[in-house]
Amino acid sequence: MDARAMTMTRLKHPMKRVGFVVNQSHPAAPELVRLLGDCLRARQIEFFGEADGAAGLGLTPAASNEVFEEADLCVALGGDGTLLRAARRLGDREIPIFGVHMGALGFMTEITVEDAAALLAKVVEGDFTVQRRVKLDVHLASRRLGTVLNELALNRGPRARIIDIELAIDGRFATRFRADGIIVSTPTGSTGYALSAAGPILDPALSATLITPICPHTLGLRPLVVPSQSQVELCLRFDPDDSSALLTLDGQSAETCVRPLDRLRITRARSDVLLVRNPNVDFFSILRSRLGWGCRP
Repeated sequence: MDARAMTMTRLKHPMKRVGFVVNQSHPAAPELVRLLGDCLRARQIEFFGEADGAAGLGLTPAASNEVFEEADLCVALGGDGTLLRAARRLGDREIPIFGVHMGALGFMTEITVEDAAALLAKVVEGDFTVQRRVKLDVHLASRRLGTVLNELALNRGPRARIIDIELAIDGRFATRFRADGIIVSTPTGSTGYALSAAGPILDPALSATLITPICPHTLGLRPLVVPSQSQVELCLRFDPDDSSALLTLDGQSAETCVRPLDRLRITRARSDVLLVRNPNVDFFSILRSRLGWGCRP
């Protein structure tokens, strides 16, 4: 069995409750919510949306975030940012996410608007396949900051000075360098911020962690891939100017200020994210579509 097949799971799990996470700014969102809602209503499946804006989409507002954690399925309508928000809503619960592509790039949202209703009908009847995606746990000293599906980014602070970073893997010193910052990402996140920083594209079936420096002041420093079981530790070294740095998780959480001698610890999370697969596409067809591979200028 190849590595990609090992990340796939075929489920036979009828759905009773479905939560919606929607990019409300998309003009086609209300009509798609109505269409998918009709599919669920016809099967007597309860469905609801995020409290903020649910009523405007014809959805019952969720009383609390715990309601999402009790759902059998989460439907994310939008781009990768919407799917990342859905993953955060679900916390550590391994609830399948049905991602419909309505964004600009959308490497994670495999399902097209045209296929959404027909595929959702199969999914709620329990006939679908999911792919497991690795997440990372992030700790600052002894405090757990959260988990990421894409990446954490440590960037220089508001003073726009390069920062001095020490990198250790599994407790062993790896290197120390000065740069604008550093990105630690999952294979899923390799097509996110890390791609813009000249990092490699990793197949999401891999069990690995990608470390990508941002504009390093060292020509020999290149992106590094380590096993996902490895512990990655970052330390902002002492700077006479006391330059701090800003930490962002999945581009969604509020920035956290990291000060000199603070230590960040990144490990594989105990739970994964389950993404419902579209049987009509694969990872490489998505890359061709989103990145324009094979298209002549």
